Amino acid sequence: SKGGLSTSVASVIRFFVGAEEHADSTEDSYCENEQNLGASPLKYHSNKYLEYIKSLKKRCEQSPRHPLCKHNDGCIHYILRGFSKMAGVGFGLQVAVKLVPNLIRILRKPSLFLHLIWHQNNLKLGAFLGLFSTVFRSSNCALRWLRQKDSNVNGLVAGFLAGWSMLFYKSSTLALYLAMKLLQVLYFKGVEKKAVPHIHWADIFLYTLSTAFLFHVAIFEPHNLRPSYWKFLLRVTNNKLGEINRQILNAFQTKASELLPNFWPNYNPAFTNLIKPDHLAH
Repeated sequence: SKGGLSTSVASVIRFFVGAEEHADSTEDSYCENEQNLGASPLKYHSNKYLEYIKSLKKRCEQSPRHPLCKHNDGCIHYILRGFSKMAGVGFGLQVAVKLVPNLIRILRKPSLFLHLIWHQNNLKLGAFLGLFSTVFRSSNCALRWLRQKDSNVNGLVAGFLAGWSMLFYKSSTLALYLAMKLLQVLYFKGVEKKAVPHIHWADIFLYTLSTAFLFHVAIFEPHNLRPSYWKFLLRVTNNKLGEINRQILNAFQTKASELLPNFWPNYNPAFTNLIKPDHLAH
């Protein structure tokens, strides 16, 4: 695929940073239907507030826009639109993750609903996505105004600055995934320019190497695996990985039995002379 990214990954990137910032994007009109506000005296204060919001929104839409920018609205409105959209998506996803596993508890105790929604941790993903979009869009627009041209350098600088928004949502899994995707893109760019050789079956080799490494860790250092992945391995192996005698693997000084410190298999004396250590005997 172009740029070393699959269609699905490219679609995700377009969703987060905006289709207007994608290299292959074309100008798409952006419009929102305006709703008429009622003039009832009972809604006077709310209508005044909505009129103020509409006026502010219109000013943002009419803010200056650089000719090289692919968005149709003003730069300020484009930036704020990205922030509100992605912050809302992040907050909604985090709330969903909190609510779904606790549906039974909420039914028993409805007051828990508001507590889960307004938990401060729910703001972290929204802050990350919202600021990522804001910094990326504002940096691109600013560089177009300053450099008077649109180039890959703008995207490089904008991406570097936007990456710091991960301080609000520190995820080693996400960071490693993005780092591997970056290496993948750089590799395919190198292959395209014939700067590096194209290795056939490299994806299969990396997959087998990664699988071997993970199973090695699952045997000798299961405590260093993510708990969710460890549970997954136990499930797919019908708990066989958990029945390995890691007490005898402690000789390799990898703390192999740290996760299951008291486990000793029920050996058949007819096939082995291994005896359960005294410190494990009950």
